[in-house]
Amino acid sequence: MKRKKVNRILIRDRHQIRNFKEETVPEALLNVKRLWDYSIDSLSVDELKSILPNQLILNTRVRTLQPGTIYYRARITDTKNYRNLSYWDTSQFWETPQEYVKHWGRLNQPHESIFYLSDNVPQTLKEIRYQVKKSRHYAVIVNSFKVIKPITATQIGYYGKSGSVADIYSKMVSDIFSLPSEEYGENVYKLSNYLSNLYNFFPNNAAAFFFTPVLSPENDALNLAIDPYDAHKYFAYNGSIVIPKYRESVDGNITAAWANDANFNQLNPSKSKQWIYNNFKIDYN
Repeated sequence: MKRKKVNRILIRDRHQIRNFKEETVPEALLNVKRLWDYSIDSLSVDELKSILPNQLILNTRVRTLQPGTIYYRARITDTKNYRNLSYWDTSQFWETPQEYVKHWGRLNQPHESIFYLSDNVPQTLKEIRYQVKKSRHYAVIVNSFKVIKPITATQIGYYGKSGSVADIYSKMVSDIFSLPSEEYGENVYKLSNYLSNLYNFFPNNAAAFFFTPVLSPENDALNLAIDPYDAHKYFAYNGSIVIPKYRESVDGNITAAWANDANFNQLNPSKSKQWIYNNFKIDYN
């Protein structure tokens, strides 16, 4: 999510831009069709640039998370003995240290740590790739984080229903962000990183973006990517649950075998059903 420094000029109307030419809806639709005619897993950033117009119009929308809002982050444990979680250091519930970030991510480059969150538990399970066979038999820990200061951030890929040129290109961005790397390779992350540079952080707030979740190209569910430094200022750890049967949970039969509250006090899941529902929106039976 590193921003490139550019010279900015205030323009009150795009028609003030020198040599500006209004793009038509048919032209925009043709450009987007040309993009999807490529193989996304091998489309380079330079090829993407050659398809898009020099004066690209995108929608801009900001959203605000109020204090008390809960977001989620999941990770597959590296051992079936999830009770070892009681020995985890507090930092292990937060972001991945940058030295362990080996690959591109939706909004990060290698060795760049970004704190990714989802607004619901089923979506955060999708983000850790439930469809990967080798992951099905491991336990999953879902951590919850509560907003403690209002977060206002730009939404990448917001589109309306007017069918305008801005809607067409913004939906294209949203669709690219929703593509799973298992099918399209790490290259899709390079494309999303490039496209993110067309958006700006909201001034005087967290270095963060809302963006389209994987496999969910609609506007109603959103992930949040936030700089780890800001994450610790705007969020507080809010507790965790462990889902032992990963594959079955994804199919809707979610169970919890372990829970701890915001102070890392271990809870008995069967006696903490209301706490689990309040903090994870899961009806635990």
